[in-house]
Amino acid sequence: MMMIMKRTVLRRMKPLRLLMLLLIPLVDATQAFGADEPVPCADRSIVADALRTPEDVEAFVQCAYEFVQEMGFEEAHRAFHEDERWRSGPVYVVVTEVAQMPETARLFVFPPAPSMEGSPGGRVDVFGNDYVVELHRILNSFNTGWLYYSTTNPAAGRDELKISYFKAIDWEGNPAAIVAGIYPRDLPGTCEPEEVNAGLLESDPSNERLQEFVRCAAMELEANGYFGIRALASDPRWRNQSIYLFGLDTNGSPLFSGNPYSQSWWGGLIPELTDHMDGPFEGRDVVSVGDAFGETFLYYSTRNPWAGTMQGKVAFVKRVVVSGLPILIGSGYYGEPTSVSVGRPDGTAPAPSQAGRVVVAGTDATFGNDDYVLNSATITGDTLTVSVSYGGGCRAHLFTLVIAALFVDSSPVRLPAVLRHDANGDPCEAFLTESYAFDLALVRARYRAVYGPGAGRVALDIDGVPEDGLVYEFTE
Repeated sequence: MMMIMKRTVLRRMKPLRLLMLLLIPLVDATQAFGADEPVPCADRSIVADALRTPEDVEAFVQCAYEFVQEMGFEEAHRAFHEDERWRSGPVYVVVTEVAQMPETARLFVFPPAPSMEGSPGGRVDVFGNDYVVELHRILNSFNTGWLYYSTTNPAAGRDELKISYFKAIDWEGNPAAIVAGIYPRDLPGTCEPEEVNAGLLESDPSNERLQEFVRCAAMELEANGYFGIRALASDPRWRNQSIYLFGLDTNGSPLFSGNPYSQSWWGGLIPELTDHMDGPFEGRDVVSVGDAFGETFLYYSTRNPWAGTMQGKVAFVKRVVVSGLPILIGSGYYGEPTSVSVGRPDGTAPAPSQAGRVVVAGTDATFGNDDYVLNSATITGDTLTVSVSYGGGCRAHLFTLVIAALFVDSSPVRLPAVLRHDANGDPCEAFLTESYAFDLALVRARYRAVYGPGAGRVALDIDGVPEDGLVYEFTE
């Protein structure tokens, strides 16, 4: 009970600590690095296929407006129909007349159906609203605004919810509005599997796509309750290569995870988010932040289960209520590798061996003394390769081959050695298997310093390897 109070009450009594945490969740990844200036239209980085958020749409419409002013009506009409900058899939620019009688307002630019240009374009949506009439009503008092309605998505061929931004414009002497919008993928009824899934997030990661993915998963969990957990952890829609969902309660206890490394040796789940001082957040209580704010971005380093590397991760977490209990559900995508390579749990396309160190015996303790299991050891050419298993998953691990200072005369000569493991204080306990490669050049050099130049044979005596099981042979 005292532990529960610590998580649910005492943590909320530390506003200064929380304030430091909340500086990151309130901004996205680009803002966090100071890129808070608006992107100018002149650099052509605001394009149709990049639109994901209402803020993107507003900037897109503003740039389309400026393009008309700069290039003229004829070139703008052509470009809005033909150029990928202005048209991509369900995103396009519309110019519609603003007339005294909205039902007579003509379409000046309508890329989905050019044959309709010159004719009235009104339509009543599923809510019983004619959104052209609504646009005219707003423009009577304002020069810009937003429309929320349902219309046909030309890319999907069905009616979907749409959010559009419009701005008043003069089109060849006629009062008009220039309009563009997006079909949100994270609203109830809009989370189509072919549009929101782990595969798309894996192939094209972004903060916006990540938010859609987590929000749609949250709606799935709310709709199906705890019965939906199994699918969220294992269904291919929600799990693909490095992309997976995880869920935990507001005490930080894990409820489910699609990460194959989340299973601990004792059978429980290892939490994705932890406030341990030696964890990825260095003691910060990010669970309470997610609980308090409802939605947060988080930034940390963890193990990519598909690439087998420690990498930076951008995660998005959302709070939902299932059967009356709050749950945090989240996912994330990875950046560039930050440390070492390790093996994959499914045995497919194993990661390459990472480099181990070879040193001469001195003080063994300086190279670590953490537990591990030696699965196999082989020598090919000048390289010793070992397969080792150990508990971990949150830190980079180092293995060092500590060779004796003296050889033991025999045939072949023997060299005692010890394989040392430094877990780097890893607090996690997933059972991992890695491959390490050791360059035996130091062994060869020391052999020649004792026995002279030329070819040689050295038997490495390593604990756990049968006698004469590892013989290093080298030529001139």
